[in-house]
Amino acid sequence: MTATILTGFRVLVVEDEWFIADDLAWHLETAGAIVLGPVPSVREALNILNTPDQLPDVASLDFNLLAGDTSIRIAEELDRLYIPFVFATGTPELIPVLYQMRPVCPKPVVSAAWLQALAEAMTIRPVGERAPHLAPK
Repeated sequence: MTATILTGFRVLVVEDEWFIADDLAWHLETAGAIVLGPVPSVREALNILNTPDQLPDVASLDFNLLAGDTSIRIAEELDRLYIPFVFATGTPELIPVLYQMRPVCPKPVVSAAWLQALAEAMTIRPVGERAPHLAPK
């Protein structure tokens, strides 16, 4: 069921641990999603979000990233663009209060629960409707 829900949707993966990033990307591809990334840093994620033809339908964010950075700036940009996201992190207790109502998949991530969380995050829009920036012209 999850594969059908994610098929054809673009998913941005922000994860700084290569083995985890590779595993998450594999699960998404197996579920039929189009993987953007994975990217390990705020800079690389924002580069994708600043490229209109690469915008995701949903994103998965590790909270703690390289060099002591966090994914908060990415979350802010996703909010600005009305793109839903899920935190996939080993430190959910560090997520600021503003974002604590967002879906969180604690590490180690259980792939089925994570895929379902991504699919459910997209249900803030009517079924089958892409984010406004991805609507057919």
